Amino acid sequence: MNKLWLIVEKNTLYRRLNTHRVFGKVFNREMISYVFFGALTTAISFIVFWLFILLLDKTGWLSGDSAGIAGLLERHPWLEKMPSLSRSLRVVAANVVSWIFAVAFSFVTNKHFVFGSTSREPKLVLKELTAFLGARFFSLFAETATIVLLFNLLGIREIVAKGAAIVLVLALNYIFSKLFIFKKRD
Repeated sequence: MNKLWLIVEKNTLYRRLNTHRVFGKVFNREMISYVFFGALTTAISFIVFWLFILLLDKTGWLSGDSAGIAGLLERHPWLEKMPSLSRSLRVVAANVVSWIFAVAFSFVTNKHFVFGSTSREPKLVLKELTAFLGARFFSLFAETATIVLLFNLLGIREIVAKGAAIVLVLALNYIFSKLFIFKKRD
């Protein structure tokens, strides 16, 4: 990774932006790394989400009246007011699976390449992992709620709703990672 940064840092445009008093705050190594690895994480999330939706469609899992079969409607009559409940379950399941893959990749890349955490002591790594997962669970809830709302209320396609939700999640995840999880220790 350092060899790649030597090439980037020699770039005239990067040097100009990096030394600019305003743009220098955005065009720094940490932010560029976060955007780069965030794009890879997003690609993983999109691909797994899409593949899982295809798998669910092909197998018929969570389709039709699976919500009724699961007994959800009997136990929770208010769910009848939610259109396309079984379609929503399909979207939620696909999003949770894609989240697991994305979070695993994201923890490793954020820890080592973006925020440069050097902690190797199991206790510190476990603390970082716990905080990371806590923040990511919050963003999973925010992302899933956004997708379901856009999909059900506005009729936006699943993959487009996922894209809109990712914008919110990227901002939340950077703030949590920077300020709380991988903060520099003195």
